[in-house]
Amino acid sequence: MSQTTPTRRQVRKVEHGRLVYFLEPATAEFWDHHWSGALNRGSYAEAETGQLAWFEEPFTRYLPKTGTILEAGCGIGLYVVALLVRGYNVVGVEWAPRTVDAVRGIFPGLPVTAGDVTALQVPDNTFAAYVSLGVMEHRREGPEPFLQEAYRVLAPGGVAMISVPHFHPLRRAKGLLGGYGGDETGLGFHQYAYSRKEFSAQIKQAGFELLETRGYDGVKGVKDEIGM
Repeated sequence: MSQTTPTRRQVRKVEHGRLVYFLEPATAEFWDHHWSGALNRGSYAEAETGQLAWFEEPFTRYLPKTGTILEAGCGIGLYVVALLVRGYNVVGVEWAPRTVDAVRGIFPGLPVTAGDVTALQVPDNTFAAYVSLGVMEHRREGPEPFLQEAYRVLAPGGVAMISVPHFHPLRRAKGLLGGYGGDETGLGFHQYAYSRKEFSAQIKQAGFELLETRGYDGVKGVKDEIGM
């Protein structure tokens, strides 16, 4: 998942119709550090009962019960655990290797491996479904390699479920009013927030048919902008 820590210095700017976050580069080392505080059995209490939080309705609507589901960029594997509890056949790939080792220490045998989701070591048409939550926004040059690889590894008729941060109307209004800016010296590119229109176009350009778009956790999206 894509999160930022409030105590870290952050600068946001609007560039080419996107909201750009400057923080720390989203390297494997960043994610190993980011997830380190959650790597304990207590973090999985809800996942071990099959809870899917924001994704309950879309997951149960779109994810197939037959065939293998990939969570590309699975973090500490919460949704891998929850979906397995629900009876789905799911595997996870995560870029941060120490995180993967720690997850396996908590859940020996959990089907989570370390890897690059822009270059998955699987044949074409491998997966019945592909889930990517808070991953594709972290490439400065854009999400194209993530989308292209998702398209390659999905079987015909497979479904991809992808989330990225939203450059929603409140954020766009704030940008027009000059509410973003600052000196990013010493910081690195961290992520984009995309407009619905732009990211929908990226998905279609990669060859997908767009079935649905929706937002979630709108309260956080507002709180982030008004300083709560």
